[in-house]
Amino acid sequence: MATTKIWCSNFIANTSNQKPISHPDDVSQEELRFRVKLQRAWARGELIQPESFPAPLSLVKPLDAGASFPDFFTIYDGWCLISEKAAAVLSSFDLGRSQLIETPIFEQDQITQRPERFFLLNVAEHKQGFDREKSTNWSLRPSWPSDRPGRELWKPIVDTKGLAVREGAAQGVDLWFDEDVLDILFFSDRLAKAIKAAKLKKHGLQPCIVVED
Repeated sequence: MATTKIWCSNFIANTSNQKPISHPDDVSQEELRFRVKLQRAWARGELIQPESFPAPLSLVKPLDAGASFPDFFTIYDGWCLISEKAAAVLSSFDLGRSQLIETPIFEQDQITQRPERFFLLNVAEHKQGFDREKSTNWSLRPSWPSDRPGRELWKPIVDTKGLAVREGAAQGVDLWFDEDVLDILFFSDRLAKAIKAAKLKKHGLQPCIVVED
């Protein structure tokens, strides 16, 4: 067994972290189709242009009493946002082509901007490290329109435990998608340590099984 550590998380697809935030729906069918196409590109790990991200975002309903935004969360339209604190941690590491796009969030009136700063997490780096033979609790997922063309994609049956990754994946950028795995982000050990040290909330980090190349 390799001594290298690699971590993973499914927070970008975890609806338990979802907040009642969305884009306005009083737009044309053409605009709605564009949004769907853009969101699918983002989910595939493609680089999107900051100016193309639909704005504004606003609360669909009030947050529960005493509720606040975690450092990692999803919204109704399927995007993943992170807090200013999380952005500060991630931006200090090698993200390669990936980017953090600042996007304000407004109250239900779509006029009053919330004081917190939020960032769209656009991960656009990919590696191939998933080891299907040594992974447990994983299954092949039927193809969807948002998938990567020509690739079989794997998903966890229950959670991310039992995910095996070859140690060579630790080389290079600190945050990435795997070419063969759906909706899971991978983190270098140094980035995972920084996230934990900063006590960021709702990161969902789990250790991978790291195998020798």
